[in-house]
Amino acid sequence: MYALTERMSGLFATTPALASSALAASGASGERLWQFPLPEDFDADIDSSLADVAQCAVEGKGDHIHAARFLKRFVPDDIPWAHVDLSSATRRGGLAHIPTEITGFGARFALTFVLDHLKGK
Repeated sequence: MYALTERMSGLFATTPALASSALAASGASGERLWQFPLPEDFDADIDSSLADVAQCAVEGKGDHIHAARFLKRFVPDDIPWAHVDLSSATRRGGLAHIPTEITGFGARFALTFVLDHLKGK
């Protein structure tokens, strides 16, 4: 939310093709995404002496990147995946055509993404 405010959400994808499909669905649905990188050096921030891995860094900086790096540890490298960090789920005054604080962000994007995938886009 600090990087993008609550007007758009962050996208992390493990392949350029998946990122491109997600960004196209973002544009078509009107729910804006911005792609972030998945740099390996962030893994050091979530290493833990108490558990296999921490879900976030103690300092709270870059939580969106740490969340994606956390998920990456549990998905085999040969399986493409994406993570959408939903910073736009709530916004005082609403967002776009939704006038309430709970925006429902992500529902239109997800539906568009799945339907486009089923159509072979």
